[in-house]
Amino acid sequence: MKKYLCCIIIVISACGTDNIVENARIEYVKSRQTVMLERDSSFTHDFSQVLSCVDVITVADSVLLLYDRIVQDGNTRFYKAYSLEDYSFLGEYVSYGRGPGEFLSPDMSGEYRSEEENRVFAYIFDIMLCQSYGFDLYESIAERQIIVKKISDWPSNILYAAPYRDSLHFIMDIEKDRLLCHLANSRSVKLQSYNLYNEDVSAERSLSQLSNCVNINHEKGIVALAMIGIPQINFLNLRDGRIHSVAVDRQYRNWRKLISAAYNMKLLLDSKEYYTNTVSTSEYVIALYTDITIGDIINRTGWHSPHIHIFNWDGKLMYDFAISENITKLAYDKSRKMLYGLDVNESQIYRYDLADIL
Repeated sequence: MKKYLCCIIIVISACGTDNIVENARIEYVKSRQTVMLERDSSFTHDFSQVLSCVDVITVADSVLLLYDRIVQDGNTRFYKAYSLEDYSFLGEYVSYGRGPGEFLSPDMSGEYRSEEENRVFAYIFDIMLCQSYGFDLYESIAERQIIVKKISDWPSNILYAAPYRDSLHFIMDIEKDRLLCHLANSRSVKLQSYNLYNEDVSAERSLSQLSNCVNINHEKGIVALAMIGIPQINFLNLRDGRIHSVAVDRQYRNWRKLISAAYNMKLLLDSKEYYTNTVSTSEYVIALYTDITIGDIINRTGWHSPHIHIFNWDGKLMYDFAISENITKLAYDKSRKMLYGLDVNESQIYRYDLADIL
């Protein structure tokens, strides 16, 4: 694989009303050099058991999970599992339904360690059920049955939940028209709260523009919140509440206009989606940057190559890669340093070798 040159980055600090985040420093970073990242052409698996893939996830660097579209009178399991060694099919798991251990909208994010059982579960939050579960993937594969355990019930205003550490959860909700972050225990008790955004921002009116792709560094105690509707990433330190923001396009200064597009139909189709998916390691945040208008997404017109931005946890932009494939989802195998990209429209998965980069 060819070696890649490190990108040259311009950094300009700003603060005050330029940043949608209150009382936080923001840095504008821009790469002077963008390098093409070519896909691994030897990777040609078609994952024939999947009807219509909508997401891709790696678990413990050994299993690749493909999130399948649920259809009536047909597919009733959300996840198809494959070995990351040889991509052999390992079965289908997590059932659709309202019964015990069934899901309506499962979102898998990270691992949850049960102190009582001394076991590690894949963490699933279902926003429609307002519940979090632990999914024992390896036991399910071994026993050829679906083994899940309910961890928490959440209030109906919870938008996101993910495991933190010491049986704590990182959650997001709307309270009094503000989008807030919290640390909570498994009994839904909030132990610490973080108010990120400017008090003039209406969470209920602007939620689509305020949505984030979330990654948590458990060792450093930092959450990376990559904004979909604004070209910036906010790094929240859960220990002291400090926030450091990084922007990759000067449009971040026009955040009031950007969020107003969410409730103005004349502006909505011209508004953009910026960061649409992220994955992370203990050292890096790998972010998919699309920079495409809502109108182009709906009409499938005007598409241009997305970028892969790689940041460290201090918010420094390490690499800016352009790719030719129209991917919308990412997964990363840390053991083999392989990045997977999913093209939802084509139901095609690509692989990128980052061994010489990370």
